[in-house]
Amino acid sequence: MMNSKSLIPVRIGALLVAAEIVKAKDLVDALKQARIKGVPLGETLVELQLITQDLLNSAIDAQKLLRDGSISIETAQLALKMSASNNLLLSEALDVLGWRHECFNHQNMNKLERLLLVSEIVNKAQLDQAIWNSTKSGLPIGRILVLMGITSPSLLLSALHALLLIRHNQINFEEAAQGLKYAANTGVSLDEALSIEPSELIELGELLTSSSVVSTSDIAHAIELGLVNQQPMVHVLIQSGLANEEIVEAAIKLQKKIRHGELSMLQAAEMLRRVDSQGVSVDALLGKSSAVKEAVIALLKKAYIIDDDDIDKSLELHPEHRENKIEALCQSSAISEGQVRAALRSAMAMFDGHINIIQAVETIKSFQENKHKKTAQLNIEESSSHADSNVTQAPIADLLEQTA
Repeated sequence: MMNSKSLIPVRIGALLVAAEIVKAKDLVDALKQARIKGVPLGETLVELQLITQDLLNSAIDAQKLLRDGSISIETAQLALKMSASNNLLLSEALDVLGWRHECFNHQNMNKLERLLLVSEIVNKAQLDQAIWNSTKSGLPIGRILVLMGITSPSLLLSALHALLLIRHNQINFEEAAQGLKYAANTGVSLDEALSIEPSELIELGELLTSSSVVSTSDIAHAIELGLVNQQPMVHVLIQSGLANEEIVEAAIKLQKKIRHGELSMLQAAEMLRRVDSQGVSVDALLGKSSAVKEAVIALLKKAYIIDDDDIDKSLELHPEHRENKIEALCQSSAISEGQVRAALRSAMAMFDGHINIIQAVETIKSFQENKHKKTAQLNIEESSSHADSNVTQAPIADLLEQTA
């Protein structure tokens, strides 16, 4: 169980002074220089030859153990003093003191750190610097690695996903490291690298990021904190203010539709985006999802992006998506994700009465010409602002009749 002392911030400088390795006056001078240069205190202490790099590493290790509640402040001070006087590593000094801890060795280091190191996502020097920054700032190691630009949010998310798979005994550590290394080198997802089905947690994270409700970096941060504190990702998102309960509940409801094959990720993401940006009820959107999907197909045909042959060929290639023609068309590369987004937003704008069929088709054609989703979005907004006040739902009914 965690020691209450782990809740007390432990500064490296204070720890070194308490262990009688650095004098208080020298610490004050080093702090001033560190602030002026904008560098970590530890780096300045080494530069001033007040301590060695090995001793700094030992102090960082001691700090981590204190924060974990694994050792007392008295043990940390004694071990550091012994490290300094006998030129020992902290682990060696603790051994001499008779202290044992199964996690205090390279093989059992923080699992995320070890996984990133073994899969060659980071090297030892980068990891050491990240650990130092993490210890100093209190931020999780993964978040620090992203902020340092050493790894990307998506790659960190893959690493955290791998740890979850290990925790649930779906893969072992070696498989996780190999899969992560392959994913990093090829750009494929971890699921593809390991040839496994996407987990519900990662799928939910993808839905939240695809809808631009939460960033990939924040999803990774939430999963990492959840792993550390043994809390579900959604609880972390809500507690940290990254998403409210309504958005999380809507995302979970939409995720179930994805799992049942009733919606594609793109369709669900667009719905969640509207729930977040416009305050629309997810139940209301789901109530007209079938009509919207039919309207999307009809609009894509009217814009001459697809025809009936494309639909038939896509369904032949992907019969599992017979109830979702849009997903079948995407899987067979008959249409792009950008075209689907433009068509979805146009169809929803029609159902809201903001634009008519002609404006919707022009929006999709504009996207096709410009190959940029922002242009399509701008055209929707522009069309909405100039929409005829007589625009009604009748044109939508006419449009849907053409798909029958």
